[in-house]
Amino acid sequence: MIKNYINMMLAICLSSLLGILSIIHMYWAFGGRWGYKASIPTVNGVPLFQPGALSCLLVASFLGAAAFLVLMCGHWVSEWAPTPWIHKGMWVLSIIFFMRAIGDFRYVGFFKRVRGTQFADRDTQIYAPLCILISFACLMLPWMGL
Repeated sequence: MIKNYINMMLAICLSSLLGILSIIHMYWAFGGRWGYKASIPTVNGVPLFQPGALSCLLVASFLGAAAFLVLMCGHWVSEWAPTPWIHKGMWVLSIIFFMRAIGDFRYVGFFKRVRGTQFADRDTQIYAPLCILISFACLMLPWMGL
């Protein structure tokens, strides 16, 4: 009983977090600028890339789909796929967010070499730890729901 309650609360918290991240990316896709500069890696003050509206919408869609998958795993919405597929999807999510936390060993993640920029500081303090937390929660949900 308690295990089910904790599982459902973890699912709602994780899906809410993923939903908020999705909304932020949609905000950027439609021209919003709050937090935008701190979300792009830079070298000597020059952004490494300029994500367009389409790429922001693509990331927002991925995050929204991830939030929905989490809700299915937590039994908040009816399952549209067999439980083993949902669990495999949670494993894939966990791996994706874990890989994001590790990074590319240059500009992104815990093992980045470029430091001292606004993005690098936020990545070390917020983004990468958040990805580890999401990765861990994605592993915990199917395990606790068994």
